[in-house]
Amino acid sequence: MAAGATTPAAASGLQALGGKARCDVKLVAFNYNTIGPASEDTHASGVMLGPGGTCTGTAGLVAYAKGTDAQKPRTLANPQDGETFLRVAKYAAQGYAVVATDYLGFAESSHGYHPSCTPTPRRAR
Repeated sequence: MAAGATTPAAASGLQALGGKARCDVKLVAFNYNTIGPASEDTHASGVMLGPGGTCTGTAGLVAYAKGTDAQKPRTLANPQDGETFLRVAKYAAQGYAVVATDYLGFAESSHGYHPSCTPTPRRAR
């Protein structure tokens, strides 16, 4: 499942995790502008997993936030990532659209650090 590509979910081993797939899944990586902890402009990255192929109609939306992570280059836009694979199996292959963001300072983010990974936590004002 390459970024921006639609793949047959049934052929990918998802059935054992989420039941019989109703939809193929389209993975779209994105970057977006945001505000850093000192109110500075920066950007971060994320992924949208959506029903594709012959699935039509409206899709419910799942906003997903991952737990604490210490692997700076890790991105949920990687289809080989186990956490992404589970979101595909449980939601996107069942007809839901899933939006998941990477941490600020991680993956494709231009920010130099994640605010919770500093000795003194910072927050936006």
